[in-house]
Amino acid sequence: MDSTDQKEESEIEICRICSKPTEYNIADNIMARVGYIEGFSQVCSKCMYSHHQYKNNEVTDILFYI
Repeated sequence: MDSTDQKEESEIEICRICSKPTEYNIADNIMARVGYIEGFSQVCSKCMYSHHQYKNNEVTDILFYI
């Protein structure tokens, strides 16, 4: 593993909506994350709940927040 791989593993995932750091690293498995939306990216828990992007486990109006 070279230094580029190590750097990427330690980089923090950024919320796609508010651009603040999330609690996840880029290398974390997406299946173990809360707030990861396939085909979109990671959103932080604050944005996920405060903007009501989930309704019955479906993304509703997330694209309006980009």
